[in-house]
Amino acid sequence: MRLTRLKLYATYVSGAMIVALCLWGLAFMVVWFTANMVLTVPMDVTMMQQALVGYVPNIAVFIAIAAVLLGWAPRWFGLIYGYAGVMFLMAYMKNLMDLPMWALKPSPYGWTYNVPVVSLSVVRGSWLYGLAVVLLIVGYIGFKKRDLV
Repeated sequence: MRLTRLKLYATYVSGAMIVALCLWGLAFMVVWFTANMVLTVPMDVTMMQQALVGYVPNIAVFIAIAAVLLGWAPRWFGLIYGYAGVMFLMAYMKNLMDLPMWALKPSPYGWTYNVPVVSLSVVRGSWLYGLAVVLLIVGYIGFKKRDLV
């Protein structure tokens, strides 16, 4: 059986997506159970579901950005960790640092910064998923053209 570049690329991307979503779900459940153990009034289930589902487009976009780096600039692949970390801190501490909203827009977190309070709109979620698909295609084009050695 022949291993094509498409199969190899799909294995990388789908493996990353499965691991990321499983870890996101596990981390979310740990936080939810821990919060419910210490709170006198349990947390609202619908708000928790909105937060769980609302950040999935962020995960898809970050994996798609990593796929673009994997395809076009594999030596710079480690930059995705710095980018994700800095953008998360900026979104998490936007009020403490008194950041304007435009400073958060280069990140998927800037488009979903208030997800647990307000549910993610279908338009914004579709836009983020569409961006992820486009970036995955761009990443595959670069992966197909580059030397694997």
